[in-house]
Amino acid sequence: MSWIDAIKQKIKSSLENLGFSKTESPGAAAQKCDGNTSAPPTVTGLGPSVDALASQSPTLKSNIDTLQKGGWTIRYGDAGKGSYCNKDQKTIVIDSQFQNNSSVVTQILSHESGHALYTADPYVNETGRTKAEYVSLNANRHLKDEGEATLVNARVRQEILKSSGTDIGIAGSQTASYEKIISKYTSDKDRDKARQEIADIFADNEKPSGSPAGTTYRIYYSQSYSDHWDNVIAPKLKKP
Repeated sequence: MSWIDAIKQKIKSSLENLGFSKTESPGAAAQKCDGNTSAPPTVTGLGPSVDALASQSPTLKSNIDTLQKGGWTIRYGDAGKGSYCNKDQKTIVIDSQFQNNSSVVTQILSHESGHALYTADPYVNETGRTKAEYVSLNANRHLKDEGEATLVNARVRQEILKSSGTDIGIAGSQTASYEKIISKYTSDKDRDKARQEIADIFADNEKPSGSPAGTTYRIYYSQSYSDHWDNVIAPKLKKP
């Protein structure tokens, strides 16, 4: 063995004694020396730039991990057709018109992940209620779901802002009002109050993506219950 080979062997042995395998790259060795053992970035399926932003939010990382382990699909949909969460089909769809804006996509993803992991209040039946009460109470279940999605979006926003300085914003047109509510209710025990207050604002001031002009969320969520009352409940009530 030449003196050069002897030196190489000593270096190799020293590295292996320190815990570096012979197949490790210099970068991997440097990570061990620096103590850098950070987890790999979250893979959302929405592109590397969205993955990078999502990885800066512990909340969003956890949500995506939970959803993916639960068999959910996250994907882009047709441009202009809106973004949504379908709990029955375990699917989150992001409007592809925003595909080149990673901040907006991450904002929408955080909001929809809030929907996906939220268990709504139970269905309210018609017993002892007028049509208006029945429709309002059931629509409110969905509006509180929007409240929860907004709370999740706001938390993810704060985490990413703190980590990188990037502001993904809060979905909707009433950011200042939502921030005021969030700052008022800082304890988890008050989360349902925050949901409801956000829901009350959301109902008449936000519009569902992909819906006809003039459609508020209150109208959007009320319609199916109004139709159900007219077509199913009312005929039963008229029977002798």
